[in-house]
Amino acid sequence: MHKRAGFTIMEILISISILLVGIVGVISLFPVAINVGGEAVTDSLSANLARSVEEAIRASMKHRLVTYTRGGDRRFLLGYFIYDHDGIYSPKYEEITKDPVPADPRDVKRTGASLWGLDCVILLPCDTSPQASPDRGYTGASAADARRKAYLASKVFVYPEGDPEESKGAGAPANGAGDPRRADDDKDDYELDHSNEAVVKQMREKLLPGEEWPLRVTKTYRFGPKVLGLDTDRTLSPAQRRKLEDEDPYRLYSYAFSIRRAYEDGDLATHVRPYAPANDLFEFKVMIFRGFLPETRQAHPIYTTSFLASR
Repeated sequence: MHKRAGFTIMEILISISILLVGIVGVISLFPVAINVGGEAVTDSLSANLARSVEEAIRASMKHRLVTYTRGGDRRFLLGYFIYDHDGIYSPKYEEITKDPVPADPRDVKRTGASLWGLDCVILLPCDTSPQASPDRGYTGASAADARRKAYLASKVFVYPEGDPEESKGAGAPANGAGDPRRADDDKDDYELDHSNEAVVKQMREKLLPGEEWPLRVTKTYRFGPKVLGLDTDRTLSPAQRRKLEDEDPYRLYSYAFSIRRAYEDGDLATHVRPYAPANDLFEFKVMIFRGFLPETRQAHPIYTTSFLASR
């Protein structure tokens, strides 16, 4: 009598073990796929929001830009524009605040220093140093070297303004009361905040056009009104937070932007090697944040984009 062929217990256990390893491997891919999918959604939303900010800035510069001179010095034509936004989160009152927008952009200049601190007034960082004068200019080993020196010497302004007290001059409000020379240069904030002098020195030596210090962002513009409790109440459960996020995911996002005079800015110098910036072309950097905390001093954006705009 022949015995029927079959599997031993050991063979069955080995087969089950191999099957389990395969199943576990497939299951382990699900969190990765979910994470990648979430990042794709975040990137898509951030790109759309950054594009809307760029369009709003361009529209503001086109329709609400004011040019002027300081002290009658016609060598330097300065500028600012009025940027209408949805508000800034105020940690003091735990609500969205927004300064009144002047009916006429020219009112800022007409009323002296009182309106320069409005959160809608965006001062352009024009180079008004003696070295930038057309009859002097920046000098270097070549025309490109002179332009590079001017670019690295130019100021960087971050909006919304988070540290107006650093403006130069006794009692000078934000934006230096319309004087770019007195307005706070946000390019050196990282140098002031960073405790490792060796790292700061190394970064300074390697700084090239197109690069910049990590910028200090302590306030952000919001996209629409704040969802109640989402920004300040950290006791919310994950389910409650997801529910609030699902109602309007855009409300989780906020943004800031920086401005500096562009490397490609025009040249007013009449000689070959000196470079005198025309202060006509500016480089904007839009920084998108998600779940921004007001007390953050060195916030890291989840998405950044840059563009050039002329006044």
